[in-house]
Amino acid sequence: MKRIMILVAGWICIWLGIMGLFLPILQGFLLIGFGLWLLSKESTVMRRFSNRLQKRYPKEHQRFLAWKSRLVTLFKK
Repeated sequence: MKRIMILVAGWICIWLGIMGLFLPILQGFLLIGFGLWLLSKESTVMRRFSNRLQKRYPKEHQRFLAWKSRLVTLFKK
């Protein structure tokens, strides 16, 4: 059940991220990165894709890591 919920949440984030590339309200790259991170926990194909994007776009990866650490500290409280 946990695996299915992670996969669904990951694909929803990717879908919202793609919409966010065209809509000014949503953060497209952030949502796509978060969706890839969720999917990389369950899929080796997505893990390889995420690593390839990390090497190609290091600046966005650093921004994603900053947001991830903020979210982790926010939800730990």
